[in-house]
Amino acid sequence: MNHIPPRPTATREMILECCKPIAEKLETDAETLAQYYSRHMEPPFAIGDSIKQGLITGISDYTPACFEVKLEGQSETTRLIIKFEDAKAA
Repeated sequence: MNHIPPRPTATREMILECCKPIAEKLETDAETLAQYYSRHMEPPFAIGDSIKQGLITGISDYTPACFEVKLEGQSETTRLIIKFEDAKAA
C-alpha cells in the first residue's frame, strides 16, 4: 500500500480564520461561530483503516465529510461513499 500521510488537525486559528467570512455575512463574530465547531467534521478514521463497510481508500472530493470505501471482492474502481458519522469500526 502507498504511504499514507497523517490526517491534518484543525487548529483553533484555522477554525477562526474559516469562520471570519461566514461571521461577516451573518453579522456576528468569528469567535461565536467557532464555539459551535464540531469535532465530527474531522474524519474519525484514517485512510487505510478497515471499517465494517470495507477499506477506507480516501476522502471524497465530491461529497463533504465522506469516505471512499472499497468493498471486499469488488473491482478496483468501485467505491462506496460513506458519511463520517456512518462509518463503524471493524
